[in-house]
Amino acid sequence: MSTGDGFSSKKTLLTVGAGVLIGAAGLLTYYAHNERRKTKNSQQKPVSDLTLRDFLSLRKSSAYENSITGSSETLTSRRTYKSCYSSCKSEYDTASEMYSIENTEADDSEYYDISSDDEDLALSLNEENSVNERENVKQLFDQVDLLMKGNDGERLKALHLLKKKEFELTENPEFLWRFAKAHQIQASISSNPVIKKQFVYEGLEYASKAVALDSTNSDAHKWFAILTGMQTDFLPIKEKIQTANVFQEHLLLALKYKECDYSLHYLLARFKYEIANTSWWERKMAAALLGELPSFTYSDAIKDLQRSEELSPTPSKQCRLLLAKCYVGEGKYETAIEHLDSAKGLPVATKEDEVFDQEIDGLIVKYQGYRKL
Repeated sequence: MSTGDGFSSKKTLLTVGAGVLIGAAGLLTYYAHNERRKTKNSQQKPVSDLTLRDFLSLRKSSAYENSITGSSETLTSRRTYKSCYSSCKSEYDTASEMYSIENTEADDSEYYDISSDDEDLALSLNEENSVNERENVKQLFDQVDLLMKGNDGERLKALHLLKKKEFELTENPEFLWRFAKAHQIQASISSNPVIKKQFVYEGLEYASKAVALDSTNSDAHKWFAILTGMQTDFLPIKEKIQTANVFQEHLLLALKYKECDYSLHYLLARFKYEIANTSWWERKMAAALLGELPSFTYSDAIKDLQRSEELSPTPSKQCRLLLAKCYVGEGKYETAIEHLDSAKGLPVATKEDEVFDQEIDGLIVKYQGYRKL
C-alpha cells in the first residue's frame, strides 16, 4: 500500500499539519452527518458509543449538510428538461391523434415514420446522457484517486466526495472498492477505537459488495483483504485465526488479476512475516483450534518485499522497515540496520509514516551497534 508522495518543503509540512487538524474536526463532522442519515435509514445501525452519540447530537448545524449535499442544479435542470420533454411529447401526441382522425385517408406509414423519428431522438438523447454520466463518473474516480494519495485533509475530502454519490453508484464495483478504501484510510488514521471499528466494518461491507458484483476485480479483492486484516483487531483469538485464511484467499485472488500491483506483494510479504514470526505456543494453540497454520519463512517474505520494491515507482518507508524486521528475524543484524537507516532517510508523507518512523527509531537504537564502520 502506497504511503503517498514525498514532501519537499517546510511549507508542505505545514500543510500536512493543517490537514491533520482538518481531518480530526472533519472526521467528527462526518460522523455527525452519518448518524443523522442512519437515523432516517432503519437498515443501518447507529454508532454504539453513547458518549460519542451525545457529543454528535450537539452538532445540529446545517452547514456541514449543505457542504456535502452538493449542488442540485444539475439534477434540477435534468428534471426540468424531462418535464418539458414529456410535456412537449404529450402535446405532440395529442396533435398527432387529431391529425390522424381528420385525415382518415393519410398513409399509416407516414404517421409511423413521425413516431419513429421521435423515438430515435429520444434514444439519441439517452445515449448522450449516458456518455456524459460515464464521463462524470470517470472524472470523480480520477479526482478521488488523486486525493487519496494526498495528506489527511485531502483523503477526508475524497471520502466526502464519494459519500455524495453513494446511492447513485451503489451497484458500481469501481465506486464500491474506492469507498471501501476511503473507509480503510480513515480507520487507519483514527485514534478513536469506536470510530475506527465502524469505519472498518462499513468499509468491509462495501468491499464485500464490490467482490460480489465483480469477482474478477483485483482492487475489490485487495481492499476486502485489507479490511479483513484490520477487522482482526476487534475479534477474539479463534476468529482472528479464521480470518487469516480469508485474508490470504482474497489477497491471492487480487494478485491473480493484477500481478504488477506492488502493494499486493507488500501485503503478502507482511502476511508471511507474521506467520514466520509466530511463536511455538501460538502455533500449538492455532493447531488445537483450527489445524496447522501455513508454513512461511522470513526468506519467503523477503522475496515478496523485493518484488514489491521492483514494481514500486518510489521507495517505501514501510517496505524498508519490514525488510529490516525480516533480517532481524533471520539474525542478520548488519543488513537489518542498513535497511533501517534507509527507511529513516525516506520522507514522511502521511500520518502512517510518522508511526513507522517511531518504530524505526526504536529499532535503530536497539541495533545500531551492528552498523558497519
